[in-house]
Amino acid sequence: MYEAVKLAAIVHKVNGEPYEDWFGAADAWDLATRQGARALGAEVGVIEPGSSADLCLLSIEHGAFTPMNDPILHLALQIPTGAIEHLMVNGNWVLRDSTLTGVDEAELLAEAREIGPGLVDSHQKAFAFGDALLPSISTGWHTVNSTPNENFDSDV
Repeated sequence: MYEAVKLAAIVHKVNGEPYEDWFGAADAWDLATRQGARALGAEVGVIEPGSSADLCLLSIEHGAFTPMNDPILHLALQIPTGAIEHLMVNGNWVLRDSTLTGVDEAELLAEAREIGPGLVDSHQKAFAFGDALLPSISTGWHTVNSTPNENFDSDV
């Protein structure tokens, strides 16, 4: 989510939009939190027994918050995932003191390391097919981007 918030806060800046029209960090954070919950019909801002709380508690001692100037800028632009200490999803703690609850993380990682290479190997045929398509896709992309289009307004 942090990466999506950062992208929302900065992507428009590459088009030369006037500074006054920039969608900033606070706008991106509001879109990802309050407006996202609103779009889902969820009640926000309620932390009490019986509420379906999603909470993410971060350490302000983490480097992403140093030096602290505007907390929303840090949250939106620094991608502070390493600062997450506790995480509650739907009222249940899934991360406490930076440790997953309800799962043996070491066992899960060991299993992933064991089956991972086999999964990659099983997809080699698909990877090779994608590699074979790449020259045609590249040619098409370059052709489309070098062809003037009278229906396209370059000022938009």
